Amino acid sequence: MSAEFNGINRKLIVSASVLALLLIIGLLLVANTLERTEKEEETIRTEIKPILDRFPLLYSVHKAYWKASVTGKTNFGPSSYWIKGYVYIGDEQLKEIKSYEWAEATGFSPAFTVDHVAEPSRWLYSEKFNQYIKSKEFIGHFYYDENNERLYFDVES
Repeated sequence: MSAEFNGINRKLIVSASVLALLLIIGLLLVANTLERTEKEEETIRTEIKPILDRFPLLYSVHKAYWKASVTGKTNFGPSSYWIKGYVYIGDEQLKEIKSYEWAEATGFSPAFTVDHVAEPSRWLYSEKFNQYIKSKEFIGHFYYDENNERLYFDVES
């Protein structure tokens, strides 16, 4: 009976060791993913070309601050992503933007700030401009800061 008992103990010890090892590996993978996600979200990018590639109707961007990340963190199959940020555009396109009918974006607050602006922001929203500026592959919104003449976008594809 003691040999049988020792065999059961060994099996339990081996099983518990394997389970503990798998648990540690799982925790390390989760911690690595969370750390990578936080770093990606903290990175503010300033390249203009990726913005123009996604929103070609913004033809006169001269400054951009934005963040992007994959949604869901899957390792297989297509993934969606979000992108949000600010763009500053030239005077000619700014005149076009102002020609849209804008309404106060009550309760709206950008997800992040990047610079100190001269005036407190006054955020406006136009459904017609929103439909015009982004292709159907994107869901989300564009907002116009009337006081500082900049656009903020928060979209997902």
